[in-house]
Amino acid sequence: MDQIRVAEVPWDEANQVNLLVSEAFGYSPPHSYFDDFPVWSSRNVLRLGGYSGNELVSHVGIQFRNIKTAPAKTPVALIGAVATKESARGRGYGSALLRNALEKIDQAGCSWSFLWGSEHEFYSRFGFHLSGLQARARIADLFINNTGGDRIYDRFTDTENGTKNKVFSGYVKEILDEFLMRRTGIEFLAEDGAWLHRQTTVQWKHIENPFSFIGYERGLDLKGIVHEFGGNSSGIKSLLFHLLQENPEAQIIGSPEQLIDIGFSRGSWESEGLCLARPKDSSISWNQEFWISGLGAV
Repeated sequence: MDQIRVAEVPWDEANQVNLLVSEAFGYSPPHSYFDDFPVWSSRNVLRLGGYSGNELVSHVGIQFRNIKTAPAKTPVALIGAVATKESARGRGYGSALLRNALEKIDQAGCSWSFLWGSEHEFYSRFGFHLSGLQARARIADLFINNTGGDRIYDRFTDTENGTKNKVFSGYVKEILDEFLMRRTGIEFLAEDGAWLHRQTTVQWKHIENPFSFIGYERGLDLKGIVHEFGGNSSGIKSLLFHLLQENPEAQIIGSPEQLIDIGFSRGSWESEGLCLARPKDSSISWNQEFWISGLGAV
């Protein structure tokens, strides 16, 4: 077993984290992990590094946030950018860092810790279990008449009150405004606009009247998937219809309630786990009102 040194990685050395995590996840230059997840390059991240001598060989990142369940807020920790250099795997670095991270999270008074990863057996040893519910649906199913199966695309056009509503691409500040007004999910703050602006691997689309938006894809993950949407429900439908012209197989993820609000019929989606979650106190039950969107699921 190596002598493992755990230390905080200062913000001005975050690029070392980017190089480490990008290599671990198979990114090819010039594309990097921070391109897809710029939130982990921000100053409000606690970065814990595992060092072999002076070399950074492992990393775990922590964000301290709130999750909203109107009208309440619950302090939570989001764990991400978890990676170990291939040559250092199997030598205890990941376990040491995760134990250290959970100690800091518990000391901070967070009721829950959330993370995303495929190594369920590994994380279960630290109290994480698959929790919550996410709905995944084919966008085309939104435009199918449930009674006869006839396509009803012609009912949804890029018009509002008889005026053509142009679809714009790219991030705009009104998208942050929609995030700030969300009643449920990870609480976004005004300062989150800085990294949202750098979220260039998401294809943002919006219409202006009434303002509505969708966020589609994100680099190596969420391929072909709308994972963010907000604004007027008819505007969201128009944007989804517009997207279908580009990709007829596009999908959307959200909570069941969110999909119902924009017109999906109950049962028209596949259900899947939302995240790996660990309560600070094992007596705490999962809150069915918890929801975490694609950009919250880091």
